[in-house]
Amino acid sequence: MAGPQASSWADLFRSYLTATHRHRWVVPGRISGSKAVRHGALLPPPGHTVGTKTWDQFLTARVQEHGSDLVPASRVNGR
Repeated sequence: MAGPQASSWADLFRSYLTATHRHRWVVPGRISGSKAVRHGALLPPPGHTVGTKTWDQFLTARVQEHGSDLVPASRVNGR
């Protein structure tokens, strides 16, 4: 399943930072596996199910649901 729109990592990070009221620089950098991602490794196969909720709609709902308790990305993996 995939969302209704494609977004860059930078756009996803920026919107997350905005939703969580954080101000950080989003600096491009090389990440292991990023070449595969740039060439479509995370894109869904033909005939996939398309979701209707965008990333921004998801974030808005999460912020409304959790308010200031929205978990920062740095703590998602138990850091």
